[in-house]
Amino acid sequence: MVSMEDVRRAIDPEEPDYVAAASSLGQEALPLIAELADGPDVMTASKAVSLAGLIGGDDAVPIITRAAQADPAELRIVAVAAAGGLGRNGEEVVADLLGDSDAGVRKYAVRAVGDQPSARIRRLLEDRRDVESDTGVRRGIEHRLRTMPPSG
Repeated sequence: MVSMEDVRRAIDPEEPDYVAAASSLGQEALPLIAELADGPDVMTASKAVSLAGLIGGDDAVPIITRAAQADPAELRIVAVAAAGGLGRNGEEVVADLLGDSDAGVRKYAVRAVGDQPSARIRRLLEDRRDVESDTGVRRGIEHRLRTMPPSG
């Protein structure tokens, strides 16, 4: 049985070994990880969201979704990076954060788009390219669109 102490021990180091932690803790830890992800300490919450993304599965999605709606922007960046690792399960978070008010979050949302994005994500990128106010984010969108395989 995984304890809160086990989860805290895994994410407490300045540079946690997320892969090892995800492997050793597994799905069973997600309810405990959710508590930490929803907590007041942004650093702990960020580490918990990152770990949830690596553990993956359906139970990780709500943890990442809540973080994607949180303040500060740093937590939304962690959430969109974690969502990118979930494939199609994370697309809703990526889609929402492509239009975030923070340019840094939008930049990471573009990076989180998978290699085989849905037609919806492709359309969102195309639409976003036309209205994006940040030059760096716009360049990232253009690059991402150029490097995507043709839809079909």
